[in-house]
Order: sequence, then structure tokens, then C-alpha cells
Amino acid sequence: MKAFFFDLDGTLIKSKDVISEIINETLSEFGYNPFTEEEMLSSVGMPLEKLFSLKAEEEVVPEMCKRYVEKYLNKGLGKTERYEEVVNILKDLKDEETKIGIVTTKSEEEAERVIEHFGLSPYVDVVVGHNSRWKPKPEPDPILLACSKLSIPVDKTIMIGDANVDIAAGKQAGTFATVGVLWGVGRENDLKDADYLVNTPMELKICVQKIKNQLNG
Repeated sequence: MKAFFFDLDGTLIKSKDVISEIINETLSEFGYNPFTEEEMLSSVGMPLEKLFSLKAEEEVVPEMCKRYVEKYLNKGLGKTERYEEVVNILKDLKDEETKIGIVTTKSEEEAERVIEHFGLSPYVDVVVGHNSRWKPKPEPDPILLACSKLSIPVDKTIMIGDANVDIAAGKQAGTFATVGVLWGVGRENDLKDADYLVNTPMELKICVQKIKNQLNG
């Protein structure tokens, strides 16, 4: 048994611009200055609470997070697209001996809604989102939890994502391999520690099949 773990935003769905827009809308609504594009890029993979705390007082952050999620689910999903070719990879990977997981810094409730909205639920065996009970990526905790839920050893898993926190989490957890994808927000330098770096979904398809064959061997 083996598992492929995917990040959500920037890896399976095209959401960068929408997320940035709604984060800044929320900041403005609460009277705070918006993030610059460079600030947004440097905070990729950061949990929402930590992100808002960079601009706002701690006591208002929970309300800001709640407001952001409302806005994203109500209007942001309609502006978000899924990467069809990557979703097709999920379909191809999924079999009796291969599990699929989503490991994200979104809250699990928000992640589940997004996964359902984009029709990914039939291919996904486990979802681990951000929760106060465990540390988020780049810590290994979410990946180790996903392994525990699936009863699969971490060295039989692969972490795939578009941000350095995805690669760092995979490395710290001890996954068999990490794969950085370059169609999200991460730049090549951000993902330099990945075992594999792919530019397109077609390259990812070839890469994961190669890794799957290695694990089967």
C-alpha cells in the first residue's frame, strides 16, 4: 500500500488570485492595510490565523478568519478553477493499492467544501487540514497524521505541492519522495529542495508513474 499526498491551493486548484483578493478585502473591511503582492508570495502556505496576525491585533484575528472563509465559500469558489490535467492524474493513480490524500493549511471544514465543490471526493481517501491540535506545514505533523489515518508507513508516501512548506513537511516527515510543481505560486528557487521538480501536469504524470513503479518494485 502507498499514498500520494497533494497540497490543494496552487496544486490541484487555481486559487492564488482569488485568495489574495479576498484576504485583502477582509483586511480592508476590518480597517487594515492590504498585503503587497510580494508579501503575499512570501507568506504562501501560511495558516490563515498567522497570516492575518501579521497585520491585525490578535483579538480580531478569529473574526477575520471566519469572515474570510464566508467570503471565499460564497463568492471565491466561483472564481476558482481546478487543474483538469492534475485531477486526471488523481483518477489514474487511484487503485486498490494506492491511496490519495489532501494535506492543506486550509481548515478541514473549508477544505472538505472545496474538495466536494470540485468533484474530487471520489478520488480522495483522507483530508488533513489546519487544526489547533497539530502544527501546520512545514512541520511534519499533518503528513504523519494522514499516514496514521490510512495505516500506511510514511516511507511509502509522496508529498506533492507548489510551496516550500510542502517540500519541507515531506522531508521532515520522511516521505519516500517530494515533488514540487511550478504552475502554482512557488518559484523554482522556493522548491529547490524537492526530489523532483515538474513544470507541467504532463511532467507530473510521468513523474508520479515513475515513483509508483519504484514503490511497486
